[in-house]
Amino acid sequence: MRKLVTRIDELKGRDRAIAVALVIGSETISVEQLAGLHKLFVLIRAQALFFDFKSMSVLRAYPISFGHIDTFDRAPSEAEIRARLRGV
Repeated sequence: MRKLVTRIDELKGRDRAIAVALVIGSETISVEQLAGLHKLFVLIRAQALFFDFKSMSVLRAYPISFGHIDTFDRAPSEAEIRARLRGV
């Protein structure tokens, strides 16, 4: 079993120092009117990066997409759009 290191000074003497980061690359927000309804589409594109600080190299990078679709009987407000964005 591997131990999770939470402090930088604990990395001394180790052969690897792997960190994970979620890097958000882009977001798409669109509102379309369809048959009397307003469709809100929120998409976040990101990458999960596994980085080794000792060798200063990216070990793996996995693309990730998070999406949300919602419908309204009226145009969504800015607050409603932000709430859906935070939810994604």
